[in-house]
Amino acid sequence: MNEQRNFHRINARLAVGIHLLDTDLISCPDCSVKELGVGDVSITSPSITPLALPKGNLDIEKSLELLHKKVDAIIKLLSEKEDVEADLKKMSVSLSVSGMRVVWPEAFPENSILQINLLRQASQRKCLYKLYGKIVRSVQIGSQWETGIRFINMDHWMENEIANFLMNLERGLEGVN
Repeated sequence: MNEQRNFHRINARLAVGIHLLDTDLISCPDCSVKELGVGDVSITSPSITPLALPKGNLDIEKSLELLHKKVDAIIKLLSEKEDVEADLKKMSVSLSVSGMRVVWPEAFPENSILQINLLRQASQRKCLYKLYGKIVRSVQIGSQWETGIRFINMDHWMENEIANFLMNLERGLEGVN
């Protein structure tokens, strides 16, 4: 990996959620991505595909049953999206491939482990990054805390994913208004 990527930082307004974990470095899970999709609802979930009605013999009862299943899947999908985003706060962060800095309303002890949920919104893609980080700095600034976080348990694929996100942020293609 190119070491310069670790130090390239982007300041951006993003939707972020941070939670203190009661775990150690060894038992901390790996970073992951949850695809939320965009635009066409049919691409966001394999259970939501175009409605295929039986040809020839039109069975109203069977067609209504299929229609109800599709509507239930769409309602479930929309509910999950609202739940994911309800926990996030829109704020300014300084983000790099190796970590982030954020001003947060509460203090976290140094060396503690955090789960960071970070929403990525682009015209073609919407996903939620579940990142894990170790507190390397926590300094009180007024009633808030400037917190420095170093990402942990991140494989090369995830590093490339974050690097791509940073490039899009720098170009103004993504971010929160």
